[in-house]
Amino acid sequence: MNAIGESSFFFGILGMGLYVIMGLCSLPSVGNEMTNKQWQLVYGWVAWIALAFGTIHVLIMGVNGWDDQETWPGGMPPITLTAILIPMAVMWLKLLQVALVCVHRSMGLDKRYQNLHPAFDYGQEDGMVIVHEEEEEQALALTQRNFGPPAAQEEEPRNSSIRSLTHHASGSGSELPLQEDIWM
Repeated sequence: MNAIGESSFFFGILGMGLYVIMGLCSLPSVGNEMTNKQWQLVYGWVAWIALAFGTIHVLIMGVNGWDDQETWPGGMPPITLTAILIPMAVMWLKLLQVALVCVHRSMGLDKRYQNLHPAFDYGQEDGMVIVHEEEEEQALALTQRNFGPPAAQEEEPRNSSIRSLTHHASGSGSELPLQEDIWM
């Protein structure tokens, strides 16, 4: 095998291995045990690296015939060229998004989006949301004014399969998890 074949094989195996990791993490038994940071790692960086490795794998195999349009079968572009158009477009759009976010942050324009809801503070590193009680009451009053009072609901019996959400009082509010799986 020559260097082109070996490098294509190398990136193909690495990309496939990362896709297998993503597939295993998508299983309900594995996904339910993952923390938010683990999920963001697997479906963030690992997914983008797997896409890049797969694209490089196809790029290495077919780039040799792209420049000579006379050798294209039936005047159509080679399959390897058409196969990488969508992944390349996705990666370019992601790079554009990252660049725009960096420019947006460097200009200090992201401060108005930090608190999308007045009752919540999303700036916590530990994955917690601080609920400010007085602002939460104002939001609830506004919701009730616009949509009416909540309908009476019968309380469901508690059983051992439901985890209770814990509220920790801290300062002017209480902390709640951003994403809490209430079913075991």
